[in-house]
Amino acid sequence: MLLDEYGVLVSGPLERWAQEFASAQASLGYVRPAIRSALFVFAFVSRWLGTRRLRPEELTAEQVESLRGARPSDNYARSLSKVLQFLRGVGVVPPVRSMTRRTSLDRLLDRYPSAPSARSSSTSVATRLKRCSMPPTAAPPWAAATTLSCCSRSRPGCASRS
Repeated sequence: MLLDEYGVLVSGPLERWAQEFASAQASLGYVRPAIRSALFVFAFVSRWLGTRRLRPEELTAEQVESLRGARPSDNYARSLSKVLQFLRGVGVVPPVRSMTRRTSLDRLLDRYPSAPSARSSSTSVATRLKRCSMPPTAAPPWAAATTLSCCSRSRPGCASRS
């Protein structure tokens, strides 16, 4: 599809969304040269998918990283972000998924406040977690000195009982 207004030829699996992408960029207030630049990247992504015989919904995080590394330009990176955001918004490309698995420790640490006082405490997260796994009869002498709780359960020997 040739977008006459911008002078960009888009072919491949994303061709049917090219006009909608251009319209969306215009409605966001982007000027003609910025839209044209983004359309060139849109056309590149469409050709890239086509040469690999991929449908847009098959795009993985690793392939997105490969696309990001295809051209070392800041303008390209910004335009690629616009293209991917648009394609995710219309449901063509799957949403971003974290490439790393979250562990139970990550989920536990998410429960802690991010206040500076909690971060600057001399008691480390690992120390607080170790206290929770201590036998109920062996309360450490420094457990009463801490103001941060190490878990949500009140158990003997746990700092949360202070």
